Amino acid sequence: MRRLPARWTHPLVLLATLCHALSMHAQIDIDLGTGLAFNGQNQYPAPYGNLADGSRHQMLVLASELTAAGMAEGDIVSLAFHVAVASPTVLEGFTVRMGLTTATEMDNQWLAGSTVVWGPQDHAAQTGWNVHPFATPFAWDGTSNLVVETCFSNNTQTDNSSMYRTATGFTSVTYRATPNPNVCTFNGGNLLTSVQRPDMRFGWVPLEAPPVAAFTVSPGFTCTGTVQFTDGSAFVPTAWEWHFGDDSTSTAQNPTHTYLSDGVYDVTLIVTNAFGTDTLTLTDAVTVSAGGAMPAAICPPVNAPTIAGFGITNVTMNDLVLTSGDAVSDGGYLDRGCAIDTVAAGAPFVLSVTTGTIAGHQLKAWVDWDGNGAFDAGETVLAVASGTGGSASLLVPVGAAQGVPLRVRVMADYDLAPLLDPCTAPQFGQAEDLGLVVVPNTAAPVAAFSATPLFTCDGAVQFTDASQNLPTGWTWDFGDGNASNLASPLHIYGASGTYSVQLIAINANGQDTVLMQDMVTVDLDGQLDPPQCAPQTQGYCCGFGLLGLSFAGLNSTSADGVEGYMDRTCGNVATVEEGTVVPVQFDTDDLLDQDVYLWIDLDDDGDFANDELVFFALNATDPSGTVAIPQGTVYNTPLRMRVVADVVGNITGPCDAPLYGQVEDFSAVVLPVSVPPTAQFAASPSSTCDGVVQFTDQSTGLPFIWQWDFGDGGSSTDQHPQHTYAAPGSYSVTLTVENINGTDSETQVDLITYVQGFLCDTTQMPDNGLLTVTECQGVLVDDGGAQDDYSPGLSAPVTIAPPGAEVVTLTFTEFAFEENFDFLAIYDGPDPNAPLLYELTGNGLGALPNGGVIGSTGPTLCVRQEASNGPITWAGFVATWDCSFTGVAEREDPIGSVHPVPTGGPFQLTLRRPAGAGWTVTINNALGELVLREALPVGARKATFDAAPWAPGTYGLTVQGPDGRWARRIMVHH
Repeated sequence: MRRLPARWTHPLVLLATLCHALSMHAQIDIDLGTGLAFNGQNQYPAPYGNLADGSRHQMLVLASELTAAGMAEGDIVSLAFHVAVASPTVLEGFTVRMGLTTATEMDNQWLAGSTVVWGPQDHAAQTGWNVHPFATPFAWDGTSNLVVETCFSNNTQTDNSSMYRTATGFTSVTYRATPNPNVCTFNGGNLLTSVQRPDMRFGWVPLEAPPVAAFTVSPGFTCTGTVQFTDGSAFVPTAWEWHFGDDSTSTAQNPTHTYLSDGVYDVTLIVTNAFGTDTLTLTDAVTVSAGGAMPAAICPPVNAPTIAGFGITNVTMNDLVLTSGDAVSDGGYLDRGCAIDTVAAGAPFVLSVTTGTIAGHQLKAWVDWDGNGAFDAGETVLAVASGTGGSASLLVPVGAAQGVPLRVRVMADYDLAPLLDPCTAPQFGQAEDLGLVVVPNTAAPVAAFSATPLFTCDGAVQFTDASQNLPTGWTWDFGDGNASNLASPLHIYGASGTYSVQLIAINANGQDTVLMQDMVTVDLDGQLDPPQCAPQTQGYCCGFGLLGLSFAGLNSTSADGVEGYMDRTCGNVATVEEGTVVPVQFDTDDLLDQDVYLWIDLDDDGDFANDELVFFALNATDPSGTVAIPQGTVYNTPLRMRVVADVVGNITGPCDAPLYGQVEDFSAVVLPVSVPPTAQFAASPSSTCDGVVQFTDQSTGLPFIWQWDFGDGGSSTDQHPQHTYAAPGSYSVTLTVENINGTDSETQVDLITYVQGFLCDTTQMPDNGLLTVTECQGVLVDDGGAQDDYSPGLSAPVTIAPPGAEVVTLTFTEFAFEENFDFLAIYDGPDPNAPLLYELTGNGLGALPNGGVIGSTGPTLCVRQEASNGPITWAGFVATWDCSFTGVAEREDPIGSVHPVPTGGPFQLTLRRPAGAGWTVTINNALGELVLREALPVGARKATFDAAPWAPGTYGLTVQGPDGRWARRIMVHH
């Protein structure tokens, strides 16, 4: 006999429903899924889905799911799918395969090792359960995960059957829907994944073995004496013998028993089948407290939940610990008021609650402190908006009723259900009541307090007494020679410094002293002037705004845009050195794309100029990157630093009011450059067909002297020179830079290759390997070249990754891929693991989105042919690529201003110095498409353009000359 210790309540194990009274060889149906939702007739996953003339599905079932449903080692003899609306088309050659696997998640690869258990056989879906009986049973070992595969291929196309499905907590399905007749044998193609797994019913015959006794108790702690016992034994017992510990017995499978006396009881279950017997005893399984005191009843929130996994599993109240099943197994309302804890007035009251993990829960708790039979305003002691638990610690109020049982109510529900109210039954979750008695406090105080803020720039600090055991007197020493006898005083420090604070708490039983060393820091010099604008959020929504910032020693976390504008300049200081490149990380809602901007008022004039925008990220979540700190003009002084996070496309300047997000201000201190420069540079292109190469200085440490050696005898002292090589060959390039602290050199060996003209050809999709091109412009064609058709099957990927680019734009001039059989995949990143932008198929540019112009959201784009293995191929494609560069404006660039921005009509470009020979202005839209290109007259200082004909949105303006290019953003609004 096995003996196991028990808590007061044991979670209910999900049990399979037996079809009928079982003989040892009878089949048991094991159901997985809720039967509540189903796919639309044009949606997948759908094993009976014929929208694309054929489909293949693999569905992963974890061993833990099967055992929780009551299944153990044995034979699987059938599989069924549940159909809500049947499609009339016969599925030709429908096949079911099954296998064991160690995989715990599905991905974009098929799992190998399965065997055919049904078919291939034509199948016409019917409404209800569609059963596929196996000719040969499939043996399940009771521990391995299970993969189920279905597949068919038709010659006709109809809507999918609508099949019941249930969301799993893991990626459980891989599928491919295609008219390609090789769908059941070819392991390539466009494989998709899902968490929406079709509901399944397994026909199971248990292993012929003695039973293994198991059972659950609900509730384990009872104020009424009535307890439900539920058998959970394995291997199908046919007889049950219960011993409840009070000399009572039962032979029912799932008996309900009422205890007549208070006490703690051991419970024993003996189970028997044709192969043997097993016994299990749970010690201390049931605690009965039916004769004790109970708090007054308060609006019992009775409900009858139907979805397992929601509700409360543990409540710890000071020294009292209660565990329970979920809302289905133990009921939607548990009155455990007879479980009473005792606490002294003014002493800590600690409450901790754990919920089910099926989904996020909202959580609340109340205490009827005044004993008036109602949960009044101010009696909430715990509130969690979303999670799987929570805790709270507070002092028992001075006015709490003493000596009588007070009702404590804990409530948990799905976090998307209506907000919790103590007298309204939760929709999916559970409420539990406990008892609490408050007794007089005869202890001396335990001194404690808090202070807000701990870092202050105006000297004002609010101190709040948190002493236990009801003090009646307070003596404060603020560390600056001042004192107070108030319970929670406001104190204003008159000098900068760090201060220790002492509190003496006193009552009739004694006194206690607490000293907080170096608790408060005062920096009266860190107070910035009020901002010229403090943009308030127009209407907060949905999680937009800034959650955190990490930059140059500044680490800030906060609530999102619900706070509105926040001035955090005091005590939140980033310290940067001019000429350095500093990492920055923003924390935003993981599910919301936002535009994020960062300005620093570098000249401390109270205004954020265009060239003080040092970072921006558009349409991003949790953006990160680097900030190049320009040459400073104001050193060792706190400067206002502004962060804006808002809905995509709304913000055009630092004083714009966010729509849903927020503005937060911090401080930044710029230090003079203190180290020699570090030479760094880039060249574009590194492989040239005409010998012309643009070199870009990327050195840190603010050099002011540049010496270039181009490796062919040529040199330059420009910062960003353009050089023309005269003869083909390979060239090493050296850059030497200097600032007031020293010099540094970098040599890049064989950096430049000037290739012969016949090698300057288009880029062709490769058959294998990984090809990366770094030029900003070029021509890309399929693997058949510009003249021949592409090849069947997968090509190797081509990654377009120009150094320093912000976006890459691909413009098609020819396109023809066999429709719905062959695809050209475009990925938004450096390889095929990046997010898929498009799978292009069809004939002509009219088959392509946006007229064949496709842009990335980041600096790289990846292209791969994904053709079927069939013999038919079409002409393929020809496309050109281009890239757009952005960067922090440098002080030596020639652009003075672009005004007004945003604009809906005429705007003017003003230059700091006269335009030179060969200067041009180029304007591109957000897709990289050319909107305007004009040559600037030599000596011009201003140029006027008209944005009235342009669509609203973001545009890039670039001024380019022989010695570099400089960019600005333009926002166009009408």
